[in-house]
Amino acid sequence: MYRSTTILLGKNIHTDTNFLNAIFEPLKGGVQEISTFDKDTLEASFMLQKGSIPGFDGTIFESLNIKEENIKKENGKNNLNSKTSISNSYTETEATSQKSSAVDSKQSNTTTKATIPKIKFSMKTLQKNTLEQDRKTENDIEVKKRKISINGIDEAPKKKKKKHPFDTVKVRLQTSNSYSGLIDCVKQTVAKDGLTGLYRGMTAPLIGVTPMFALSFFSYDMGQQLVYSLTPKRETKQLSMTEYAFAGGFSAIPTTVITTPMERVKVVMQTQTDNKYKGMFDAARGMFAEGGLKSLYRGSVATLARDVPGSAAYFVGYEYTATLVRPSDGSLSVPAELFAGGMAGVAMWSIAIPPDVIKSRIQAAPAGTYKGFVDCTAQMIKNEGPGALFKGLGPALLRAFPANGDKKLNQNNALN
Repeated sequence: MYRSTTILLGKNIHTDTNFLNAIFEPLKGGVQEISTFDKDTLEASFMLQKGSIPGFDGTIFESLNIKEENIKKENGKNNLNSKTSISNSYTETEATSQKSSAVDSKQSNTTTKATIPKIKFSMKTLQKNTLEQDRKTENDIEVKKRKISINGIDEAPKKKKKKHPFDTVKVRLQTSNSYSGLIDCVKQTVAKDGLTGLYRGMTAPLIGVTPMFALSFFSYDMGQQLVYSLTPKRETKQLSMTEYAFAGGFSAIPTTVITTPMERVKVVMQTQTDNKYKGMFDAARGMFAEGGLKSLYRGSVATLARDVPGSAAYFVGYEYTATLVRPSDGSLSVPAELFAGGMAGVAMWSIAIPPDVIKSRIQAAPAGTYKGFVDCTAQMIKNEGPGALFKGLGPALLRAFPANGDKKLNQNNALN
């Protein structure tokens, strides 16, 4: 129809059917007879398409030089030719359309067949890249775990040197009734033994704290993995506070293997008044000679009673405080890290101090003084009252905030 229209007008404007389709689209369906076309209608149709057809600038109307009067005069003469042209044009257009459809269909099938292998190849490549990314992520996690352990090895002895005097005062307050308080204990210790008296028993934790921290970090990760294995249908990997408590408490169990003999030697060195032992190794040999491994591991139950709930409180305290001070972007500033770690330490020692007092009493006392954890607790409450279970809380809290603040900061720095 469109090509016959151009013949009717006496000007072969364009032989491209697609071109004419684009031009006459605004009139499609609204024109029933060729005679209704006039110059103004044609010009409006062309102008609607102007700018969307490359090379078209509107000068075609000047070349056509169509006038409405000439169209009307020639309408009758060309009507028969017009109908013939329309019929031939329609037949030609239909044949061309069918041929184009067949070619397009063949090309489409060819393209589809060629695309399917490409899609399969892309999927295989995507799966391969995903697996490689997962392996890389797992390797990164393992590297971070090693960094945590190395960080604990590097930093723990330095911190022990700085905080050990607080620990010495704590242990002496827990195991003796000779001091009226923290200040009095410091004065008496310095007056009798000098400043070095505050550092007695430091060698044992300096050596033992390195594997202890590494094992603690490793065991905490094991505790988290155990939580995940026990909850396979969980919707998120984010642990709840109860799950953090479980993982933290679990971390204390393997650590006790190192902690108990280290604490036993340290407490004896801190509290001895007759200088029976000259150093850590001399004390360890003497204890082993007296009672074997049982002597070195005296106070194991008390150590577990202190560290399991203490570690649970530590990790819950840190995570809970972190949620309160963490900004919307999820990152913690250095002051926020220090504060969260310090509060974790305070939470730990607020719970752990009673079993810690019992542990110190059992480990410092001569063999046979107490039958065990329960007997020691009963004797302390009977002879000194319940308040005796909280001896040494002051220096423990003074040490807890700075010691645990920078410990957690160092741990997170290793992760990052």
